[in-house]
Amino acid sequence: TIEEVYKFVNRPLDKRYIAIFLDGLFFYLRRGNVDKEPVIFALGIKETGEYEVLGVYLTVKESHNSYKEVLEDLYSR
Repeated sequence: TIEEVYKFVNRPLDKRYIAIFLDGLFFYLRRGNVDKEPVIFALGIKETGEYEVLGVYLTVKESHNSYKEVLEDLYSR
């Protein structure tokens, strides 16, 4: 449900990760017409070695500013 998605993307994150990976992938999305749009995925590795999806971000384009906004969101959580 939309409530579960909202909880997931706004949940607090652990204070420490040994690594954070960001990668943008392009998907065909339908919004009136079908266009290829970037989705940035954030993956964290905890000190225990566990992987955690930190966030999924639909962006207008894959750019420095897009990644900056993702990092700012992760830092604020």
